[in-house]
Amino acid sequence: MTKKEILALVVLLAIFSSAYAQSNIDEMTVIVANLDKDISEITYTLVLLNSGEDVIVLDLIDKPEGVNVYYKDNFENLKYELNNSHLKIKVDFGKYKQRVVVVKCFFSNLIKIKNGERILAVKQPLPQNISNFEIIVNLPKGAILSDVENSSLIFPEPTNILSDGKRIILNWQVDYPRDNFEIFVDYRMLSLQVNYPIQIVISALIISAGFVVFLIKIYNKKVNRIIAIGLSHEEKKIYDFIKEKGEIKQKILLKEFDFSKPKLSKLIRTLEEKNLIEKKPRGRTNILKLKKI
Repeated sequence: MTKKEILALVVLLAIFSSAYAQSNIDEMTVIVANLDKDISEITYTLVLLNSGEDVIVLDLIDKPEGVNVYYKDNFENLKYELNNSHLKIKVDFGKYKQRVVVVKCFFSNLIKIKNGERILAVKQPLPQNISNFEIIVNLPKGAILSDVENSSLIFPEPTNILSDGKRIILNWQVDYPRDNFEIFVDYRMLSLQVNYPIQIVISALIISAGFVVFLIKIYNKKVNRIIAIGLSHEEKKIYDFIKEKGEIKQKILLKEFDFSKPKLSKLIRTLEEKNLIEKKPRGRTNILKLKKI
């Protein structure tokens, strides 16, 4: 083998190893919170596949002020190495085919303030071969979108605009992620300390009516239900199927999805605990439907 052939082989192996090491991350959920604090929080939930590699590579949006990494199931802390925004995590798969790891990062100066407007701009690098990506932004209590008639102030258009009754929640879901995913959100804080009685009345009406109704009228979207944030990909499949059917027998889910009976029972129990569905016995099976709120 010539020197050129050896060099070409080394380069190919390096490229393959880099891609293979990052292919462990199958699903990623990013939650942005505490935007009204000096230190904001971004939580990464990673579904990792056991492909033989024990070092997971994750690129963050920027260099964080602090990091906390642990397994979701038992909260055991993991060893990691942070180099600017480049995070390497040591994962022990053991007998597991997959593990779920949570990475909590803390950032300062995440929000830019200009003329009373608050601007959130996030550019998240994505791992190679990731199958599902979701980013959730929890706006602070009392925050409203600066100009909802100008769609350019939220980019790209969110998959869902929700509320937990206290704040606006923006949600983007991507089935075929690119190398990077960027979002831009312009909002402002609603203040009741104004000098004009009409403005006070209007602000009070907006708060009492709720931000959800206000946003639905502007975007012409119909939000029939406020779902829980942070469902796994499998839980969301079950939830969406029950929502589509309205009412369904549990045994039909076994035929529809490739889940074992214990696995399906666990998913249903999780949705019950999150108050999303209710289960009633009927004969030798159960009837499942969405829980009224």
